[in-house]
Amino acid sequence: MILSARMRWASWATASQVKWQFTRPRRGQTKSPLPPPFNGGGLVTDGPDSPHLVLPAIGARLYFGHATNDRSMPEEAIEKLEGALQSWGGRYESEIYESAHHSWTVPDSPVYNQPQADRAFEKLTTLFAQTLR
Repeated sequence: MILSARMRWASWATASQVKWQFTRPRRGQTKSPLPPPFNGGGLVTDGPDSPHLVLPAIGARLYFGHATNDRSMPEEAIEKLEGALQSWGGRYESEIYESAHHSWTVPDSPVYNQPQADRAFEKLTTLFAQTLR
């Protein structure tokens, strides 16, 4: 069975709880070269094991597309992630998708936003094309 690029994208974007596990460096590496999925939901917590704290171990170029209404990544968490990204000093882009709600890229979601999903898909495919050669 062959999945369309959009189906793979939807699966990738909704895997937010495990995304950083794939980007941690392997034994013997100091930085991971792999970019994580761009959905930032759940990346910033108040705990000492908050996923955003592993940024120093990431060597990949990162992209984050945030929804304007997402309980898993509220405005305060986006601001905290932005600060961590600036301190990290790596290559990244982080932006908010206006009128987008959590799950806006998933075609069968009730809040699916076709124009913003197309924009997000283009951003992600460009990131992969430029960094995974």
